[in-house]
Parts: sequence; C-alpha cells; structure tokens
Amino acid sequence: MEAIQDFEDMLALLNKHQTQYLIIGGLEPNRIDLLLKVREVQFETAWKKRIRGHYGKTRASWIDLDCLIRTKRHLDNPRHQEDVRVLLEVKQLRKNRS
Repeated sequence: MEAIQDFEDMLALLNKHQTQYLIIGGLEPNRIDLLLKVREVQFETAWKKRIRGHYGKTRASWIDLDCLIRTKRHLDNPRHQEDVRVLLEVKQLRKNRS
C-alpha cells in the first residue's frame, strides 16, 4: 500500500505542475509511457476503445491504434512523428487485408 500512496503522491505533484507527459521507466521495448493529460483524446473514448489482453499472466489494457495515432500526432518530437508514419502504414496494411 505504501508504494501505491507514493505513486499517487507523485501523480498529484506532477498534476500540480501541469506535467503532460512522463516516461515512467524501463528500456524499450519494455518501457512504460504514462500520459497524464492528452487533449487530442478523451479518456472515456480511449478507455472504451482500449485493447484488452495479457502481458504474461497479468491482464492489461493498451490504447487502440486510432487513439495512439491521434495522440502521437500532437507530440512535438521526431520519434513520435516517425511512430505516426509507421502506425499509419500498419493501419493501411490492416485495411488492405480486410
């Protein structure tokens, strides 16, 4: 429980300073990105469209492809813009297969 309280305290501090994007930790491909505030996608929309699955034995949720593209389009970073290019290619490949 102490770890949960520490995490909640950290989020409250970041929110107080209006932090919008934070990389929590890990190394690619096992890094976790935590988005605190995203103007382009409402939480309710992203939650409803989330992809459910498992990460090992743990249940997990991921943001869907369309919401991820909309989010990354508005991040001012060359890495994210390259991600958008690749994600749009993936989306087109999926569309061509159906």
